[in-house]
Amino acid sequence: MVNAHSTFPSAPVQPAPARKASLGAAERFTGRFLNTFAEFEFWMVERLKNAVPGVKVGKPVGQRLEDLRAALKHHPEIVRVPNEVDKLLDRLQPYVQLRSLLAHGRLTALCGADETIYLFETPTPLLDDPGKVRIVLRSGEFETLRRGLWELIEAFKQQTPEAEARSSP
Repeated sequence: MVNAHSTFPSAPVQPAPARKASLGAAERFTGRFLNTFAEFEFWMVERLKNAVPGVKVGKPVGQRLEDLRAALKHHPEIVRVPNEVDKLLDRLQPYVQLRSLLAHGRLTALCGADETIYLFETPTPLLDDPGKVRIVLRSGEFETLRRGLWELIEAFKQQTPEAEARSSP
């Protein structure tokens, strides 16, 4: 049977223990993803501090990303290849959006007979639009997303200037 509003087959809702176990998988993914993203945030803050000593870094991630792009233009020495970092920042954007949903969103597990899908949603930031920002993920996508983020972060770390990379523990 198909839900009138969705092509996802409807199925009886599983008992509470199954829903709880399903939420656990999504909560573990969320924690691992946010921890992985934090690796990039540390790298980004170090670049900003190297560009502008005493810079204020207690800003939302989006503003720090803008600050990093500006720093690359005025202090290209903070990375090995500024144009490459700029391209990496473009590739990072979908992960930044996902990070925001995971960090600030509500999680719902939708348990079907054969699979569970996860709905992450946040209220929209636009006052004139009472809708929600949503993403739906399947558990099979969790590791792929986290691994994609990790590989991107490793590419950022490769952009650490050589002298600085050698002095790191």
